[in-house]
Amino acid sequence: MGLLIIVEEIFEFQDGTIHFVPLLSYEVIDKERLRRGDNLEMRLPDGTSITTTLHGLDFFRPSQRKCGLCVNKPLTKSDIPAGTEIWKIR
Repeated sequence: MGLLIIVEEIFEFQDGTIHFVPLLSYEVIDKERLRRGDNLEMRLPDGTSITTTLHGLDFFRPSQRKCGLCVNKPLTKSDIPAGTEIWKIR
């Protein structure tokens, strides 16, 4: 497994997608070969974990060579507190 980010902020859009801060560098995305559909493990601060699937990558303009991670239902913003570690399952 590879640690991707430690969640600082969470945003839930009206379509039900969950988006995270901080953003991920292009170098980490390339190193981890991160793609939509990859399995992720979320390690919550209370010691529990949730397995989910990467819904997509958020690309911004200007990008500053970073993009965001996005997951989808059935997870909600309340399921994922700040301090959660997001890992890619290999």
